[in-house]
Amino acid sequence: MRLLHWILLCLGVLLLLVANVLFWVDRTLLDSDRFADAVDEAMAKPEVQDRMATVISQEGASEIDIQSRLKARLPDELQFLVPLAGDSVTEELLYRVSLRVLSADATADARDEIVRNLHDQVIRTLESDDDKALKAEGNSLVLDLRPVVERVFERVGLPIPARLQQAGAEGAGVIVLVDDNQGIGAASFFVSNRTVFVVLALLGAIACLAGAVWFSRDRMRGLSHAGFAVAAAGVLTLLIVVIGNTFIPDERVALRELVYSLEASLRRESVLLIVVGAVIALGTDAGIRANLAVAQRGISAQVQRVGTGTSMLVALGAVALLLIVT
Repeated sequence: MRLLHWILLCLGVLLLLVANVLFWVDRTLLDSDRFADAVDEAMAKPEVQDRMATVISQEGASEIDIQSRLKARLPDELQFLVPLAGDSVTEELLYRVSLRVLSADATADARDEIVRNLHDQVIRTLESDDDKALKAEGNSLVLDLRPVVERVFERVGLPIPARLQQAGAEGAGVIVLVDDNQGIGAASFFVSNRTVFVVLALLGAIACLAGAVWFSRDRMRGLSHAGFAVAAAGVLTLLIVVIGNTFIPDERVALRELVYSLEASLRRESVLLIVVGAVIALGTDAGIRANLAVAQRGISAQVQRVGTGTSMLVALGAVALLLIVT
């Protein structure tokens, strides 16, 4: 029974961790609005714009021969300016222009619309929406133009010619964009059934934790262990996030900030698990409650010893210091 108790606790932690991550994937990574908002938040940061402008200027300066263009267009009396327009000048000019464009509101609006629409199209494709021309078939990404042809004839009120129907039945009108792309089928299956996976993982975690409590000799102690398990799932999720972030190179500023923005909701969910688990553990563990009672009595005795007035002065001083610091 004791071994089964700990096995169920470990399974509960693992399934709760999986449910937490899947819930975040569903609410953030696969939600076009939240994904676009995360991109906007990352792209609005000055360090990201500075890095992108730097990369654009460095790559663009090597492709633009501004000296040759100036030499061909400037009159003879101004040819002395050509040597001054070196690569450093070109790079600085491109940097300033790129930074101005990246920080413009029009650029942000256009980027938001493009990211939102593109993300929505990708998700609908992976969900195998039959009304979309872009879809996943097996391990290939195809563009099926047959529904478009059918809608054209429907709108003009004409029947589809038999020749086109036969060609469509033979597969004509389907363009393979990506052939034998491993993982498209699996991704499509996961995206289409993501809610089922989240619910199953959550129900499995609850069942394992409830079973661990049931097979515990002391039910209150079993509840305390379940609380620690819930908190452990949150802590492990945060550790995975921190470890995963260490693999992002320092020079990938935009990627790092985007990942950080996307992870914000996952961090909040993990902290919530830690808080819930701590509340359960504090409310059910006899040892913790005894230690809290001892600490409370010690604090009360200390307050009575120094007097209420002194305690109030100390509390006011702490509040004033906190206000000054913040």
